[in-house]
Amino acid sequence: PALSVGWAMMGTIVGAALVTGRVRWHRPGGIALIALVVGWGVLEPTIRRTDVPVRVVMLDVGDGTCVVVQSGDQALLWDCGSLDRRVGQSTARSLRALGVRRLIGVIVTHDNIDHFNGLVDLGNEMELGRVWITTRLRDDPSSAFARVHSALVSKGIEIGTLGQDQQITLGRADMRVLWPDPDAIDGFDDNDTSAVALIRVTDQTQSAGVLLTGDIEGPAMERLMIAYPDLPTMLNGGGIELPHHGSARERAYGFVEWLNPSIVLQSTGPSRLDDPRWDAQRTDRHWYTTASQGALWLVIESDGSMTHGSWTGRRGR
Repeated sequence: PALSVGWAMMGTIVGAALVTGRVRWHRPGGIALIALVVGWGVLEPTIRRTDVPVRVVMLDVGDGTCVVVQSGDQALLWDCGSLDRRVGQSTARSLRALGVRRLIGVIVTHDNIDHFNGLVDLGNEMELGRVWITTRLRDDPSSAFARVHSALVSKGIEIGTLGQDQQITLGRADMRVLWPDPDAIDGFDDNDTSAVALIRVTDQTQSAGVLLTGDIEGPAMERLMIAYPDLPTMLNGGGIELPHHGSARERAYGFVEWLNPSIVLQSTGPSRLDDPRWDAQRTDRHWYTTASQGALWLVIESDGSMTHGSWTGRRGR
């Protein structure tokens, strides 16, 4: 976590006092100062809360997806999976660093292990509230998700089903589920039954939005374009999660051009990093990729403006 200038100054002063011998670490005064610095460092990120309407943080989980959505002191997780099986524990550490101690819920977008295999370990570390799943995941789960489902239920975690146009309120943010339509997914593969949701600020009708897309591919993109022809207007030049980790497909290029986001967040391992087939869509956009920049963030400010960047230092407005 980013610590304050005050903590850095206090830590430097105490460290210098200990090194020069002005304060003895084993005496009461030294013990008290060390406890103060350590306690301050531990508690500061814990008590910090974001006061912005929407903050979206895409964690770097390699090949997989884990996105934190925050508004005020509430937080929700969009997927929690990776080919690295330690993703549940690493996500818990990241959430604590972001000041999150409880999640109102977790949305599992679809039945791919790189989107849900961290849930059980995460549930051992913190309260999850509830877990929302799609109708396909409810009605026809893989054996891998069935095991995760049983483990979550055994912990007393409620499992809910997402509905098309369902709205989830998170502080000052509103998340609207746009897909899947349970009446239109017969014959679709798991990727195209992935959940898609638009996040907007509830009291700012003209502000930009953030579209989370899971692993949708061409068929789902086409259905979304038909069902929500005004989606680019609703997004209003905001940000998107690049579908299917940036899998390069002709219909995906057209979908991104149609949405016309100003910010693209791509969760991927090295295999899809800087794929030249996306070069045309990268032009004139802020394009962030976890494989090269680590965790990524996008914030919608109280005045409707957006800030964005990565923890490696790249920032924009």
